[in-house]
Amino acid sequence: MKNVRLAYLLGKFFTDRLSVEEEQELQEHMTNDLDAESEAMFAQYYEQYKKTIPFPRPQKDAVWKGIQQQIGRKERIWPSLIRIAAAILLFFTALAGWYLYFKTTINQEELYAEENILLKNNRASVYLKGADQDSASAMNDVALAEYGVQMDSSGTLLFHDQASSGVPSKPSNLVIKSNHAQIQALVLADGTKVWLNSNSSIVVPTRFSGIRRNVVLTGEAYFEVAKNPLKPFQVKAGALLTEVLGTHFSVNSSNSEDATVTLMEGKVKVSNARKSLLLAPGQQAVGGAKAIDKFDVDLLDLLSWKEGYFKFDNASITEIMNQIKDWYDVKYVQIEVNNTERFSGTYKRTNQLTDLLKNLEEVSSITFKIKEGGIHVLNK
Repeated sequence: MKNVRLAYLLGKFFTDRLSVEEEQELQEHMTNDLDAESEAMFAQYYEQYKKTIPFPRPQKDAVWKGIQQQIGRKERIWPSLIRIAAAILLFFTALAGWYLYFKTTINQEELYAEENILLKNNRASVYLKGADQDSASAMNDVALAEYGVQMDSSGTLLFHDQASSGVPSKPSNLVIKSNHAQIQALVLADGTKVWLNSNSSIVVPTRFSGIRRNVVLTGEAYFEVAKNPLKPFQVKAGALLTEVLGTHFSVNSSNSEDATVTLMEGKVKVSNARKSLLLAPGQQAVGGAKAIDKFDVDLLDLLSWKEGYFKFDNASITEIMNQIKDWYDVKYVQIEVNNTERFSGTYKRTNQLTDLLKNLEEVSSITFKIKEGGIHVLNK
């Protein structure tokens, strides 16, 4: 078989595109017509793709029997045939993994046939306000408990408004910082629920005192404020101050110049040093120190991040894979197609990455293969 033809067959084999006739042709060559060039070419493709495909065990056993007979007839190339024998076993078995060779013996180890990739398991860092914010000074569970804060089994930080059980007699301000690719849920001492988006931080007291409930936000968060007409809830984000009595809204100050406040339920007042606005549900205020305006907005997709969805808007496959790398424990991504398709819509950020990839496959001409913790993007 010419090298060009063999390269063609190996390329199709390692991307699951061989026809039945081509598979038989390749099997025949690898079983009966082995030479140094074929071995080197197979090794090159295997190192590039490191991939196995299913093959019925009776056929695999027949191939292996033929290899053993061939080894017995050609002792002069014994080391080479040992490597090729292992390679052909790899060809025709559904078991992933490589075979270890020691001269004239083959140590066959079966590894997991299919890998999966899970969401990153990140945890927010919590600091006393004013402390140096590095990994060494972040509070552990014991330190948090001394301030009446604990993390429940779902990862939510719970603030207990108690003056006993080791809680300081005076409120202390804590800084909660979410990590990259992480949403941190909080339940504050007054019962207010907060969802902190990734790469965001919030300053909150361990207990609210005084005539107002004040927090300071950098980044993005969604609030469900516990009602208390006697003690308004205020969020300071950038140059904007948002004041509520009890309502559902989001604040985003990720932009260094302007902050955005979006109201889902109830009523809020948004103000800067020059102007104040009242928002109704479905309205959004955008502004900074000099100006502030409000607009009507569609609320449907604004909180996709909080509900655990990816929101794609005319995104390329490269842009999508970059987001997947942010959120999942992906070792590498190898895009092996020149795909110009664009993707729009929302996709559930499931714990297992294969669920998301299957959804993307259903609406595109591409497919995904997970190998050794990485993702290969291929044509169907």
